[in-house]
Amino acid sequence: MQAAAVIGREFGIRLLTRISEVTAEVPQHLDTLKHLEFIHETRFFPEREFIFKHAFTQDVAYQSHLALRRRELHESIGRAIEDLYGDRLEEQATILAYHYARSDRQDKAIEYALLAGDRAARLYANAEARTYYEEALSGARALPTSDEAQRWQIDAALKLAAVALTRQDIEQDWINVERARPLAEALRDERRRAQVLYWLGRLHYVKADPTNAIAYAGQSLEIADRLADDALAALPVNLLGRACLLLSDYAQASQIMARNVEQMRRLGRKSEEATAAGFAGDALARIGEFERGVSYADHGVKLAREIQDPFTEGAAHQYRGQVQSHKGDWAEALRDFEHAGRVAEHTGDRFRLYIVKSLEGRARSMTGDPARGRMLLEESGLLAERLGTKFVLSWQKTFLAHCLLALGHHDAVPGLCQEAMRLAEEAGDKWTKAVAHRALAEALSRLDAPDPEKAEDAIAEAIRILEEIGARPELARTYASHARLLQTRGASELAQERLTHAVSMFRAMGMAWDLERAEHALRDFRG
Repeated sequence: MQAAAVIGREFGIRLLTRISEVTAEVPQHLDTLKHLEFIHETRFFPEREFIFKHAFTQDVAYQSHLALRRRELHESIGRAIEDLYGDRLEEQATILAYHYARSDRQDKAIEYALLAGDRAARLYANAEARTYYEEALSGARALPTSDEAQRWQIDAALKLAAVALTRQDIEQDWINVERARPLAEALRDERRRAQVLYWLGRLHYVKADPTNAIAYAGQSLEIADRLADDALAALPVNLLGRACLLLSDYAQASQIMARNVEQMRRLGRKSEEATAAGFAGDALARIGEFERGVSYADHGVKLAREIQDPFTEGAAHQYRGQVQSHKGDWAEALRDFEHAGRVAEHTGDRFRLYIVKSLEGRARSMTGDPARGRMLLEESGLLAERLGTKFVLSWQKTFLAHCLLALGHHDAVPGLCQEAMRLAEEAGDKWTKAVAHRALAEALSRLDAPDPEKAEDAIAEAIRILEEIGARPELARTYASHARLLQTRGASELAQERLTHAVSMFRAMGMAWDLERAEHALRDFRG
């Protein structure tokens, strides 16, 4: 702290000297200003704030100036800092935004608030970034109507959407971006219009509406392609891939995300490249292309470690864990989910934590610990309620249904499966709908008063959907599940046929965990 104070005092002396050079009115107030202590705040921004040594001094010094003189003084301090730190203005953006906001130069206040927000966002201080972006948006809206003021409003609204933290943030961002849309159209600013359309699509995606997300992403991409702007096109391409993945169009999603990985690589956007690689890996794994899927997922984790971005790191480990789950490499999946959860806890990323707890809960149940799996899944459900999100909530309910099956709580499963299927239907998520149908079939066959006919209908629907979307790993697991149901009905020949098919698929895809169990069951069938 002593060293920080020395740095602060040196900064203060230089600043006061420069103020006296840029304005003739300030020297008469130097005696008052010399009571200032310039404290070096080291957490995020150097030389971030000035505080008076004594509260009484602050009150006397500040209130003794007329409002006009105070505004002039704030502007003089701002200009002095700009002159002193012309090549390092971003470091001083916070204090510059503060002083210019209290001067007549509101244009500069907005510019520096945006700059301060950008710096905070790069340091993963999203809450702080939101504060600065909100100041910029409020300031821009208070200005007389002009093209520049409208551009600032658009930019601030879009930057706010990129650092959303809560459901309330997302709801407000929706309003802000909707208000930005007619501004971009009035300006005939095609680049900003494309960005607005992208964020409208992204907000639809977060609200579990992939169909509208695709519509907006397509409009954004159309503008970017017309402008031949690869950097502008990269984000809507990414969103298209994400939405296709959510809609269970895995072949299309994997192709789009592979394209996006290359786009982001060309643009030098390693964080977005890592995320795109994770999505590509997940899409490929869902159709059984594990070699390519693992390669993409590993690439995402490697990039995240290189750039030391905790948000990207949490996402990359989550996606790799998902790839390993599809393959049945549950121990490896658990390690990744645990790592992603720790990172999410550390960064306060509750949305990531909600998803990871669902995924880890499933993995725990599959590896013989359904009690812990249930606990994690119920925690995930509570987080979803607090966040006010339905995004992939069907996963949580479907995985919880499978946990309850493993625990023998068969009566609780049908209602949970129906809710999961309803949510999956709303989101267009065919994969989850199919897995929920499988859980329903197994529950109906195990009730005290079993309903084999409805169970058969449910498992048949699961198989139909999985065949339609080409989700081969989960299809093979469903064949194995069907074999168990057929065996309980005494249809041993058909059961053996189904299980033999599952064994063949597991072997072809290299799903060792599932293969071992299916082969063991087949040996039991054969006596």
